[in-house]
Amino acid sequence: MAVHEMTLVLDRPDVVNDVDSDALYAVFGDDLVGYSSSNGRVYVSVERTAGTLHDAVSSALSTLVVAVPTARVVLVEIEHEQLSIPA
Repeated sequence: MAVHEMTLVLDRPDVVNDVDSDALYAVFGDDLVGYSSSNGRVYVSVERTAGTLHDAVSSALSTLVVAVPTARVVLVEIEHEQLSIPA
């Protein structure tokens, strides 16, 4: 299992308010690296331990919906080092 880092990009800054930020910390725990908003988007940075990047992203998206049911993720940003291309 590996730790996968990603940023979930949401399309509305009003989605994450004070109540939602508490909910993010409650469901992600230590996996929540942080969150911010800029240019009409919210950025939620998380780490997930999983066997594959796909499993990590799926888990993070499912967890986000528990914390903020109205959240709409428009992009998942990952570091290129986490991608592997089969030889």
